[in-house]
Amino acid sequence: VYIKHIYDEFIRKNENWQFWALELPDSQKNITERILGFINFKYDRSFLNNISPERIIVKQDESYNNPDRKFKNLGNSLLFAVCKYFKKNNFDNILLSSANDPYYDHIKIPKLSYDDEFRYLDKSNIDKFIKNLEDNFDYNLQQIG
Repeated sequence: VYIKHIYDEFIRKNENWQFWALELPDSQKNITERILGFINFKYDRSFLNNISPERIIVKQDESYNNPDRKFKNLGNSLLFAVCKYFKKNNFDNILLSSANDPYYDHIKIPKLSYDDEFRYLDKSNIDKFIKNLEDNFDYNLQQIG
């Protein structure tokens, strides 16, 4: 119900918004059990031709700090998908508001030189960032154990 509400009240009314979720393929579980995390972002082709992720949210039971989590790399998997969308659709940059500095530092998304509240990827560094995810963090969703 919550995800449908988001779609009906938010995304459908704002066509430049995307809302993506990582969902387990188990059709026997209800939607709240299947969703592991989601990312929402908007895109703007008129001004900066950019993508701006607003939130990366991972199910509390699967958060990085939970030693009992069953999956890892949820945030990385979501960002990897956005980066692929970026490349496929020829955007110029990804601009992130830096609400989680330790995470963005860890995965090496640089801060803007003139404003450290934002992180920035563009055509000059997106391939390096994707390679960093592939080489160091395994962007693929992995079950632990």
